[in-house]
Amino acid sequence: MKQIYTTMIALASAFCAHAQITLTQSDFAGAGDNILVSNADATIPIDFTTTGANQTWDFSSMIAQSQDTLEFLSVASTGGTYSVYFANVGFNSNRSNIAVAAGTLPTVPGLPITLSDPYSFYYKGSGDYKQQGLGITISGFQTPIAYSSKDILYNFPIAFNDVDSCQAAWNFL
Repeated sequence: MKQIYTTMIALASAFCAHAQITLTQSDFAGAGDNILVSNADATIPIDFTTTGANQTWDFSSMIAQSQDTLEFLSVASTGGTYSVYFANVGFNSNRSNIAVAAGTLPTVPGLPITLSDPYSFYYKGSGDYKQQGLGITISGFQTPIAYSSKDILYNFPIAFNDVDSCQAAWNFL
């Protein structure tokens, strides 16, 4: 009888428990991951004004107008200067373990230099996920730009109702 009573309490607790999710570093992309990004038609109305606990938004009517794959790279795969400057070693203040290619840059007519191959560099650790800096090839030379104040995107763990802010800065002379 005692075993049946204990089982009933356990089942009742399982059905009544409604916990909010908590996100940690393992819930975010890392080097080697790819994410499919879909861009939807923005004219389809979705009511974002209703917010709070236990809120469900219905995105089933959205249709992808375009899609792109976001690739998370290892810092070593960026080669050359970036591999050293943003190396994932403990004593490096610009330590990064993720690089993301930032797409193509527009051509600026009359600019005496060429700009290409932009990257963003990130460090994902157990306590936070932050952008360490940028990289851009200027007239054939990889140019790392470290943030003087790192851009902390997320502090882990992330739970419902958390509030956060960050100031990031970088200098380019």
